[in-house]
Amino acid sequence: MINSTNMPVYNTSAFYFHSISDARDAFEFKTNDYVYSRGNNPTVRQLENVIANLEGGEDAVCFSSGMAAIATTLLSLLSSGDTLLYSYMLYGSTKKLVSNILPLYSIKTIPFDFNLDTKKLKEIVTSNTVKVIYIESPSNPLFETIKIPTISEICKECHIKLVVDNSFMTPIIQTPLLDGADIVIESLSKCISGHGNVVGGSVASNDKQYIHRLKFDYMCQFGGIMSAETADKILMGMSTLRTRLNQEIETTHYICNQLKTLENSIIYRPYLLENSEYTGNTFSIYMSSLTTNQVVRFIDSLNTFRISVSYGSNISTVCYPLVMTHRIYMNDIKVSEKLNKLVRFSIGLENPDFLLADIIKSYQTVKGR
Repeated sequence: MINSTNMPVYNTSAFYFHSISDARDAFEFKTNDYVYSRGNNPTVRQLENVIANLEGGEDAVCFSSGMAAIATTLLSLLSSGDTLLYSYMLYGSTKKLVSNILPLYSIKTIPFDFNLDTKKLKEIVTSNTVKVIYIESPSNPLFETIKIPTISEICKECHIKLVVDNSFMTPIIQTPLLDGADIVIESLSKCISGHGNVVGGSVASNDKQYIHRLKFDYMCQFGGIMSAETADKILMGMSTLRTRLNQEIETTHYICNQLKTLENSIIYRPYLLENSEYTGNTFSIYMSSLTTNQVVRFIDSLNTFRISVSYGSNISTVCYPLVMTHRIYMNDIKVSEKLNKLVRFSIGLENPDFLLADIIKSYQTVKGR
């Protein structure tokens, strides 16, 4: 017996059988034997079990990216003639999927502000063939928080599936399944892996039959699978998730408190509805005192922060969403006005004072002080 303290990495494409009878049993799911790594792999399975446990779910399936998880999930739930109701503010690639691609398959998609009163929501879901509600909570990059338990109650009344992208919070801070969501999606590329060295996504649910169908009827056919090497890196990153996140949240608190006096600026942060407490390792600043050209110069002047589309890494990053991750909203006047001077920061594990000084110095440089 080899008493390894870490899960082995199963770098194999296929698994062999001792007999055709064994193979038949595996293909008919009478056993849990592995067949082909496109469907199941022991290293990936270990990660799926860990994620299901963290999310408070019965099972989970991992994908090659967060977008693979999102697209496969929505295509597994929606058919021609169905309607998807989604948060009006979404990550750019998700927005493109729901507004540009799904309609090609005769799926109606409607943006909605879920912070409006529930009466309006009920009117929409009863007057349309809404089959799925998809939300980001908090939203990217304004960090608007949606009352998941409230939306969940309406979904259950109307037999609608509620899907929540929880990537900014992670299951350490928020567990949508325990708040009534049917499905929770995570971008494992971000906070959960935490080192900016992998791309991956996960879907968890309390419906084991759905997860089985999602994996073997959809993921296996679409091919958006996670490799064993990626799963291993994510598992290693997750071993320090709580410690990393606590430190990054503490640093974020410190920086945001120091930036409260920044001239004519509004700070947006994720927060918990139950106690209105700010949390998370990200925040955005709307710099109303700067012109859009000055916002660009501000970002370009930063030295410690890396300009990047991603977040949640041990390395601090900065993003100009309207030019980068949310370009799809450029021609949307309502949204672009909210984003034209908005800068999103992700806090890593660097010295908090260095990060704060970098922001202040860059701001003062642009203001000519």
